[in-house]
Amino acid sequence: MQRTTMIPQEWWEPGLVDVSRQCDARLPEVAASLAAAWQDRPLPERMQRALRRRVRRFHVEDQECDSRRPGGSYR
Repeated sequence: MQRTTMIPQEWWEPGLVDVSRQCDARLPEVAASLAAAWQDRPLPERMQRALRRRVRRFHVEDQECDSRRPGGSYR
């Protein structure tokens, strides 16, 4: 039996919701656009910007978590 790794919903759902709010688009539209982008179709510019902002925020949040953990990064 092949084992697959699932990304917990609490990790990706807030990002998609943020993107849909910033783009004033419904969540299914955002999901469909991301699926199309996975198949090498261009992502609408407004969604690209919203995703960039969300990825930056995820990165900052991750860095903050690392700095609070014992042995984490203290850059």
